[in-house]
Amino acid sequence: MKLIKLLQKRRFKYTIIILICFSIYNYMTYNNSNSIQIQTTSKFPIKSTIKNQLKVDIQPLVANESQPTKIKVTIESTQNPNLSQLNIIKSILLTNENKIPYQPTHWKQLSQDNYHQHGILTFPPLPKNSKMISITLFEYDERNFSWKL
Repeated sequence: MKLIKLLQKRRFKYTIIILICFSIYNYMTYNNSNSIQIQTTSKFPIKSTIKNQLKVDIQPLVANESQPTKIKVTIESTQNPNLSQLNIIKSILLTNENKIPYQPTHWKQLSQDNYHQHGILTFPPLPKNSKMISITLFEYDERNFSWKL
């Protein structure tokens, strides 16, 4: 009976609603931060270049024949034109040791503004027994990055 009277009070109802909202917010925040960390861990080192006030960081996240190849890309600048207009899919190419080119199939934008683009590029799976991959960025200045598999 006391519980029913307590539930009928307005203040108690609002407190329960606030606790539920807070719990949902914490759950969503915790799950989103974990998924980004899982996606961006890799056995491959990050390779970087800085040329003409444009910094480029590239890191393979997944590179094998059984899954799509995923590459983390970060481009930062304070001097160059608006980077939010840069079409990453048309600006980057992956090649293997046989110089066979692969175009990206998907760009997952993680963050973007006028001076910064950050995301994950997806390419088709690599051919069997691939020994190395190279990434070439064609915008502003051509830059090449290579990794042994």
